[in-house]
Amino acid sequence: WTGMPPRIRIIKGGGALHRQSIWFKTYSHPCLTFYKHIFYKKNDQGKQYKIVPKLIHRWLTPRVLAYWYMDDGSFSERDNNYYLHTQGFDLKGIERLKKALYQNFSIQSSFSLFLPQLSITISLYKHIVFFIASMYNLFLF
Repeated sequence: WTGMPPRIRIIKGGGALHRQSIWFKTYSHPCLTFYKHIFYKKNDQGKQYKIVPKLIHRWLTPRVLAYWYMDDGSFSERDNNYYLHTQGFDLKGIERLKKALYQNFSIQSSFSLFLPQLSITISLYKHIVFFIASMYNLFLF
């Protein structure tokens, strides 16, 4: 649910001459509360934090992976790697995600340190065919 059409934002700095980001405002909806309770918990002080559910392997489909990459992924031409930015998840959760990537898609991944937290790294040459297939399947349905 969006409150505006997508807009292009020019990002300057960070070592790049020009980068673009497409963004839009979204609204929450009660039908999505189920997912909030699966991916967020509260600590003793009532503060929310992200978790990776134990059953993530059941929900990690090619379409979900494509959405995840489009939202929190990046590609580095410098090292020819894809990154799934998992900042905000603890080490146990990231291990669970790595296991689900391997179990569901035979994707082998490693950790990368994006200070101060970890991201999942997937080598380009090993898995480029999967990413193309995932994006293709996303638009078929």
